[in-house]
Amino acid sequence: MSIKVMSIVWSRAPVQGGDLLMLLALADNADENGVAFPAVPYLASKARMTERNVQLCLRKLQRDGFIQIVPRAGPSGANKYRLNISLMRDLPDDFVPAKGESDGEDFSPVKNFHR
Repeated sequence: MSIKVMSIVWSRAPVQGGDLLMLLALADNADENGVAFPAVPYLASKARMTERNVQLCLRKLQRDGFIQIVPRAGPSGANKYRLNISLMRDLPDDFVPAKGESDGEDFSPVKNFHR
């Protein structure tokens, strides 16, 4: 567990609800570089979500640029997750997530964040 990564997620991640829980669950398992290898069932238990909801949150976080997922690149074939902590650290204090066009939810594509 990296206190540094957890602190960055708590203070700078511009997400909420299940996405925030998922980032925190990943950060709780990450090393100082933001790399973690937790299995989906473990993340589901940790975040008190269904495995399907975990998968949806992970895909959304990946699409928005907050994490990278490398399939089967970890121990015993687990996925490798890398939290994009530099992105979170570099967001302006007054960052407001853009409104998603595809699903009506608030999320911020990394390429199009607004001040």
